Amino acid sequence: EDQQNKVKASEAITLIFDKNNKIYYYEGLPEINSLKETNYSANGLRQMLLKRNMVAIQKVRKLRQDYLAHPTNNAFAEQKAKAKLQAQIEEIRGEKGVPNVIIKGTDDGSYENMIDCLDEMQICDIGKYVIVPIDDFDKKMIEHYKQTGGKSASAATPAQ
Repeated sequence: EDQQNKVKASEAITLIFDKNNKIYYYEGLPEINSLKETNYSANGLRQMLLKRNMVAIQKVRKLRQDYLAHPTNNAFAEQKAKAKLQAQIEEIRGEKGVPNVIIKGTDDGSYENMIDCLDEMQICDIGKYVIVPIDDFDKKMIEHYKQTGGKSASAATPAQ
């Protein structure tokens, strides 16, 4: 059971929200130089999550189109079709390869930014995410990022 709860590194995206509306992320296992910064805009965090979740999003979109293309006049059949659709969507969200997002906040991060992260999970159809406490290595990564001006990792913030 403990092994099942571990996130596969290739599927992991860790978001860390900080003061002043800062949001950092890294993919896979944490390394001191792997931290990137983005923002809460549609061209920032959302674009990164959508790109990583594109296969699942396309499958869900097709399921929803198929559902809408075959309406039923029977209330019982409609309820059954909706339940089937929801079960299929949940199955897609749990497939291999879809991102597992780990959300962490610094002591100075705002509740509003945590809500922004959760909103993006819904918008981007991310089915597997968790909120966990920040650890010491994440704090060291942020400090290193700030000291180096983010030059150690490729910048993910869109051009202003």
